[in-house]
Amino acid sequence: MLGSRHLLWAVLLFPSAAIYADTIIPPGPVSGTWTETGSPYLIQGEITISSDSTLIIEPGVDVIFQGHYKFIVHGYLEALGTASDSILFTATNPDTGWHGIRFIDASDSSQLRFCSVEYGKASGPWNHPDSYGGGIFCTNSNPVFLHCVFQYNQAQQKGGAIYCQQSNPMISYCTIGWNDAVSLGGGLFLETSNATILNCAIRQNYAAYSGNGAGGGIYCEDANPVIQNCDISGNATGSDFGISGGGIFLYNSHPSIHNCSIFGNSVGFGYGGGIYCNGSNPTIDSTVIQDNIAWTAGAGISTIGSNPIITHCTIANNIGCFYGSGINVLASNPTISNCTISGNESNTSGSIYFHNSMASITNTIISGNLGAGSVHFEDSSDISITYCDITDNNGGNFTGNVPDSLGLISITNLNGDSCDIFFNIRMDPLFIAPELGDYHLQSPSPCIDAGDPNSQHDPDSTVADIGAFYFHQTGIHENRAGHSIPTSFRLYQNYPNPFNSSTSISFALPVPSKAALKIYDITGRHVAILFNGFHEAGTHNVIFDASGLSSGVYFCQLKTYNNSAVTKMVLLK
Repeated sequence: MLGSRHLLWAVLLFPSAAIYADTIIPPGPVSGTWTETGSPYLIQGEITISSDSTLIIEPGVDVIFQGHYKFIVHGYLEALGTASDSILFTATNPDTGWHGIRFIDASDSSQLRFCSVEYGKASGPWNHPDSYGGGIFCTNSNPVFLHCVFQYNQAQQKGGAIYCQQSNPMISYCTIGWNDAVSLGGGLFLETSNATILNCAIRQNYAAYSGNGAGGGIYCEDANPVIQNCDISGNATGSDFGISGGGIFLYNSHPSIHNCSIFGNSVGFGYGGGIYCNGSNPTIDSTVIQDNIAWTAGAGISTIGSNPIITHCTIANNIGCFYGSGINVLASNPTISNCTISGNESNTSGSIYFHNSMASITNTIISGNLGAGSVHFEDSSDISITYCDITDNNGGNFTGNVPDSLGLISITNLNGDSCDIFFNIRMDPLFIAPELGDYHLQSPSPCIDAGDPNSQHDPDSTVADIGAFYFHQTGIHENRAGHSIPTSFRLYQNYPNPFNSSTSISFALPVPSKAALKIYDITGRHVAILFNGFHEAGTHNVIFDASGLSSGVYFCQLKTYNNSAVTKMVLLK
């Protein structure tokens, strides 16, 4: 029988084509080549690629496990699908599942490309590797995953989709969604791993265990991964006290988190809705941390015994019931520069909460936060806050044991604006549209050229501005890397319109986002996906080739996590 994804097309397009036969794979070693004509491959027991063997799986193959069996890789696995003809690893019975692909002391550079891995279930004794890695298990192995989808996988303990120990995989342009772990790392669990995670969507994963669940999206322990251009959103942990790290959980780890969107993650009565750091020193830059929830502390970021470096980040609209809705700092020494911290809400103690900590904050806007004050000091007198704009925060700009002279207007800065002796101003930063998530500065903003004159100048060679985004002196908004940045989310009208066969579609993203650009006909039928993946902030262009469609009215929809827009197009042939 032909795989279900290919049978219909074969009947419609090639009615005289031969019907493919199932291939039964018994337990034991596997090698050679699995072809589409032999698909589906029905796995009837545990299979293994030995250390001196190679298995090649061609595009269009379905690999279907008939029971809860492992696929163990000691040698080399090459499963290279295509965008139009992917490879599927799944189970006959989703409730029973299978035991995932398990790379154990495997040859370097095994590859999965355009593959879907689903319904893997890692189960076994507690604290046993069999309970780790629902879809993928890696130990002492360095596989490459490109354009893959990992979904509906589950681990009894760690790593719902992927578990890595002493392994450094490359994970790029992948979607890791709707996976869960009973304990740690709903999406990924990285242990002593320096994984590279690029351009991935890590969404709607879940980690929960009474008093111990952590890392809804990613859990890192003794790991130093690179996480770049990723959309980490909608991940969660359970509701018990002590559960932490809805988006990312870091324990004794020092990752680089660059140009990511960390949106809408949550924890129950725990810490760190977006990011939780324990004994960790991450570098977090050019990242948006927004709309996360933690009912105890640190809805955006929570740190304990950690020294993170946080630069060029937007930390906005996070909700924490008690301490530090934007950032909670406990026995830590963070460095925060060129950030915008706004719209965060706490009922008890500030958008930034310091307890028994030191910190350096410079060139940062702390404005428009809600609830109980902006910056709260608890046994934390050694806090340096300089060249910042701190204003219009409910409950006061500073609360607790406030350092002497902080916030007391007494001098003027180089722009002639009133400030305290630390050159902090208390003026409206004049964001373009904070209600739309646009924290760029308008041209009259007092934050322009008001930063530390001894810090690195803006890319336009002027004195540093205050906030996550600098204002180019020619009036062009740019990010810190010098790329042009639009001021708002927008889907532009296609050009030309009406059009014959092809047209150009442009869209603008003010922040890095997972974006889907889709085409529908007048009946609402979906006819094309032009893009579905992560985009950096900026203006982007896509060519829509409609040569295979008939004349008529079509609709283009652009959708991100929290925005949607539609335009009408007319195809005339």
